[in-house]
Amino acid sequence: MDLEYKTFPFQLKGGVTEEGKFTGYASTFGNVDEGGDIIAPGAFKDSIKEKGPQGSNEIKILLCHDWHAVIGSPTVLKEDKKGLYTEGSLALDMIRDTSTPGVPNAWEAYTLMRRDDLKGLSVGFRTKRVKYNEDEDTRHEWWRKILEVDLFEYSPVAFPMNRQAGVTGVKEAKDARTMETALCDAGLSRSEARFIATRHAYQCDAGGSAELRELHEFLKSYRL
Repeated sequence: MDLEYKTFPFQLKGGVTEEGKFTGYASTFGNVDEGGDIIAPGAFKDSIKEKGPQGSNEIKILLCHDWHAVIGSPTVLKEDKKGLYTEGSLALDMIRDTSTPGVPNAWEAYTLMRRDDLKGLSVGFRTKRVKYNEDEDTRHEWWRKILEVDLFEYSPVAFPMNRQAGVTGVKEAKDARTMETALCDAGLSRSEARFIATRHAYQCDAGGSAELRELHEFLKSYRL
């Protein structure tokens, strides 16, 4: 599954309670991130209705986007004027009649959030509808407006970029634009990402498998 990740640092409000409850914004609207993307109001609306706490309850809280580390569920998930507001609950249950955590990863997240080591919330989603800014000369403006997503999870995270997700996006990119976005998400500047993505597209068109392998090896060592 080709997922994207967007992290919004310092949006966790007031830390986490002793019961494992927390509130914050897993996404914000209107601001341009380092990849040149804007998430538009309404982007999460259908996912919340279908899979949120009042729907099938499929949207989960993970630890740093690890699909093997479900640590809880949102009890409230809604859009407001600022962004995607959530109230979450970590699974701090103990195994019956013992002091052994039932979900060790949830206790790990709880400890790190209490220490303020996990400061941001990051969403994991599949993009469904986008609008592109076709002006190649645009500076410091949005490049891709995300209009609708299929939301799968959100995670407390330590850093403002999920670099492994960027590497995955690069390897699965089918065209220059998709690769450029993945590289920007991984932390490269727009000019660096565009240069590498253009080279990638040229090599794909030329059918140069050896050159493509060389490019991927280069990307693995290039700040990712």
